[in-house]
Formats: sequence, structure tokens, C-alpha cells
Amino acid sequence: TALMVACQAGHDAVAEQLIHRNANIQAHATGGSTALHLAVRGGNLNACQLLLSFGAQIDAADQEGVTPIMEATKRDLPEIVELLLGANADAAAADNRGWTPLMEAADAGHSDILALLLRKNAKVNVKSTSGYTAL
Repeated sequence: TALMVACQAGHDAVAEQLIHRNANIQAHATGGSTALHLAVRGGNLNACQLLLSFGAQIDAADQEGVTPIMEATKRDLPEIVELLLGANADAAAADNRGWTPLMEAADAGHSDILALLLRKNAKVNVKSTSGYTAL
């Protein structure tokens, strides 16, 4: 949708106008991504804040089970992870492989995000479908 493109590309004023003109912030693109997923992929903190302020589903999962906090973790975006955690994103949500944001952060060496997730009491002993843990 136009809103998704604006959010990913950093066109915050356009995104806000689209929302005020009743753009569907809950719409899913092919693959299941929402505008919030795409704002995260674009590293667009402002668009993430905007979408959340208008009620975007913070824990919406795409077809692979990836939520916005998982996307932000994969892309090493601690400011967005912190925003999402502050808005009560589910830090324990697992994707279709059973991977959690903590596992992604540990695997990629994203220490800032690891610290944020651990402060939110992310469980370290959860196992993925293949038996992997964050440890």
C-alpha cells in the first residue's frame, strides 16, 4: 500500500497524511508484512512511533511468524527495539522456526539488544524447533 511504501522510505509526513485519510494501518502485504514491519525494515523510528500512536498491531506476525520486534532485532535497531518494548511488544514471540528475538540477538552478536531484552526478562532457555537456545 502507499502507507507501507511511505513508512519504509521515510516519508513520515506522507504517512501521517495517509493515516488521516483513513489508510488501513493493519493491512498486510503479500508475505504478511504490515506497515509497522516495513517501517522497521526501513529503520524509520518516526514512522514506527506514528503507527503505534494510531494503534498499529505491535505483535502482528508475517507468514514466517516474524513480528516487528523480531525484525528490529535482526536488523540491529536497538532504538526501535526499545520503542517496541516500551509499547509492550511480546519479547518472547517466536517465529515459525521457534526463534525468539533473544535468540536472534545472541546469534548475531547484537549486545545492545540482548541487554534490552534481558531487562524485559526474556527467557534464555527457550528452545527453537531445532533445539537451539539463546545460550
